[in-house]
Amino acid sequence: MSTKVPWFRSDTWLLFRVGLHLTMSRLEALLDSSTENSNAPTYKEFIAFLMAALLREAHKHDIGSDLLSIMTSKISRRLRKLGGNASSWLRGYGSGVIRDTNLVLE
Repeated sequence: MSTKVPWFRSDTWLLFRVGLHLTMSRLEALLDSSTENSNAPTYKEFIAFLMAALLREAHKHDIGSDLLSIMTSKISRRLRKLGGNASSWLRGYGSGVIRDTNLVLE
């Protein structure tokens, strides 16, 4: 594999994402999803949470403002796509991370 290929196009990353998605969708089918009446797929919520957690961790390191801004917009877009189907804790956590990042960027 060439080092010039971005990590998000790597075979390993694809295998990880597909495996995670398949596992979570099977778990979702087994569990009663009546808690909070969440209709959002577990995988999409997990990815939004993971991105927000990574962005919060990025505050502790010397990450460029351009990358912080890009990460913020990606999380915002994911939360908007999930809309009202997203769990309330995820909306609160994601909004808090975005708010904190905007303060760092100012």
